[in-house]
Amino acid sequence: TVFGGDDAIKRLGELRASSSGDIGVGGADVATQLLAAGLLDEVLLFTHPVNRLDLPFQTLTGLVDCDAFNTGFVHFPALWQDRDWTGTLPKGTPVAQLWPVPRAMTAHFETLEGPYADQVEETLDLIGQARGGYRKNHRASDH
Repeated sequence: TVFGGDDAIKRLGELRASSSGDIGVGGADVATQLLAAGLLDEVLLFTHPVNRLDLPFQTLTGLVDCDAFNTGFVHFPALWQDRDWTGTLPKGTPVAQLWPVPRAMTAHFETLEGPYADQVEETLDLIGQARGGYRKNHRASDH
């Protein structure tokens, strides 16, 4: 079943309440709305393997509701980029990178101004002044 339109979140809520099936979500906007509505319990963010621009495909980013979907295979949709490539991907080639996103995660958004804006500007200046500025001054210590 595919939902779209202004009432998609309401319809997905009704579907979830009336069935025991899994819900897969594609697209950050819809997933954000579902999380806010309390319709997703726990999700995995999957995306193209980070820093792997050499791969002949581009994995599409999406979210999987993994509380309900935990015994099946996740199918990672991808777009084939290299039309001339033929063969078999070597064993161990990453096809997706996954991050768990806790349901209880909250984000705070506001306009950056005043002393906070000054602090950010100072931090960016320090990072840019010398090679390794971030690593030397702002990264968590290895201890």
